[in-house]
Amino acid sequence: SNGEPLPGAAILIKGTADGVVTDIDGRYSVTVAPDATLGFTTIGYKDVEIQVNGRTEINVKLEVDTELLDEVVVTAMGITRSEKTLGYAATTVKSDEIVGARTTNAVQSLSGKVAGVQVLASSSDPGAATNIIIRGFSSISGSNQPLYVVDGVPIQNSTISSASGDKSSTIAGISNIASSDIESMTVLKGAAATALYGSRAANGVIIVTTRSGKKGEDRNFSLEYTGGMQIRQVSQYPMFQNQFGQGWNGTQTFIENGSWGPRLDGSTQVYGPVWNHQQRIHTYDAKENNFLDFFELGLSHNHNVTFSGASSDNKLTYYLSYSYNKDNGIMPRDYDTYQRNTIAFRSSYQATKWMKVSSSINFARADSRMVDTDQGTSVIDGLYEFPRDMSIVDLKDLSNPFNTPEAYLTPYGITNPYWALENNYDKTESKQINGKIQADFTPIKGLTLTYRMGFDYTNYNKKVGYPQIALDDALINHDKGYAPSHMNQNGWVSRSFGELYETNHDFLATYNNKFFNDKFDLTALIGVNINERGSSSMGGQTSTLTFDTGFWDLSYGADKTSITESASKRRLTGLFADVTLGYNDEVFLDVTARNDWSSTLPIDANHYF
Repeated sequence: SNGEPLPGAAILIKGTADGVVTDIDGRYSVTVAPDATLGFTTIGYKDVEIQVNGRTEINVKLEVDTELLDEVVVTAMGITRSEKTLGYAATTVKSDEIVGARTTNAVQSLSGKVAGVQVLASSSDPGAATNIIIRGFSSISGSNQPLYVVDGVPIQNSTISSASGDKSSTIAGISNIASSDIESMTVLKGAAATALYGSRAANGVIIVTTRSGKKGEDRNFSLEYTGGMQIRQVSQYPMFQNQFGQGWNGTQTFIENGSWGPRLDGSTQVYGPVWNHQQRIHTYDAKENNFLDFFELGLSHNHNVTFSGASSDNKLTYYLSYSYNKDNGIMPRDYDTYQRNTIAFRSSYQATKWMKVSSSINFARADSRMVDTDQGTSVIDGLYEFPRDMSIVDLKDLSNPFNTPEAYLTPYGITNPYWALENNYDKTESKQINGKIQADFTPIKGLTLTYRMGFDYTNYNKKVGYPQIALDDALINHDKGYAPSHMNQNGWVSRSFGELYETNHDFLATYNNKFFNDKFDLTALIGVNINERGSSSMGGQTSTLTFDTGFWDLSYGADKTSITESASKRRLTGLFADVTLGYNDEVFLDVTARNDWSSTLPIDANHYF
């Protein structure tokens, strides 16, 4: 390039040639056939191919590939900036890495790909909420989650807890956008990167850019299918001893869930209570895999069909997709499942050379079932506190009284895990719709005026229930000192409804131009943001629920039903500006400022800078 030799340059010989390439004082000597083609390539420059055509000397000048050296990223407010002009970290994960992860939740694909970002799942359950922590925790009692922005519009990220509160599932957020619909995700860190979004972005921002319509290779449209599957199994579990069976302190017990009894000797023994003049019998030896035998392989799969295209003159583009996700966890049967259907549509139209309109909409419906894992009549507690000399798979038949609380091997607050799966209830249904309408005007060269209206609406319905256990021990002939009625509990059911919404109005003016023989370049943005967020919820709970009715309904409670209701609304108006001045494409000065007026502050002091 410019007459100087390029370190690391390569010559590729194409055609009929024996490749002999030598470098003498920066000049390359090549022995080739007269009809060969030489290809010249090096990093940062455009490739060149030249036919020899019998010549003995060829001079080649390589041009700098500005597209390779000047990568662009989508930053705050949906503005595209050259990466080298940014004074902060902005890491982008492309679509092939997102889709290749084959995860139900798109943000899980960021795991291990962005420095300083922790991706933490609240549990291994299907549909479980995923928490993103950027550069550590910033709040003790508040949220540490980043702000999610899709195509320039902030969206909600809300979760709802399980019955015991030890895990949560997502009802609104980035997880409701199909991975196949995402073009890229950019993680913005630090105040310099996130100041344009104000205090909402104190924990960082994740910018999501979705795919748009484009032509196919040989026609104006394209039809695409993508799909994936994951299989998972239990990988970590407690270490269990296999020397001692049911009992405590080396002493045999016929009923209880301790596993520190006499040493296992392979003898035939009875266990459990005497029910209806019957008692169980088994071999007193270690069932080494009785914990793992309970679980099954988890299977998740996703399918996405996309139809996109553009008009012959490229003025109109369109993108339509349907996505289906199904995740069945490691618990037996379908008691821990997550299912989501997503429909997305995006379009743009270049009405004139100075006006462009675009729109997008994303609708998702999700259903999830969770398995409670706290103490008491839950699954995990029953598994951990299960004697080592017994087979867990023998407990599947729930028509057998010995596998129900009536005659289970221990009534001491622990029950058959299979019975817990069948008789506890925790289900959530949610729907989310979000999108935007945007108009861009270019009255003069370098100046763009933008109006963008974004919306996000979610509603959910959650029902949780524990069964009533009321045993009279009528058929127990010998309870071995522990009456099954010790298992008695008042059943209860809780149901809640809620909705959340957010609206955004953005008015933006962006100017980009170069001055003084292109030595100086200026990028300036000024804008106003009007945001409103609100929520409402209603819930009811009743106790002493009869579980043998088969209905989880508030009307089946014997006690008084409690009702709660809440509502909230808040508004925020922000004025912001961002100016970047560059010199010779090497030195840059970036200044960002924002001032907010919030309805949550006192009227006479309701703004902050």
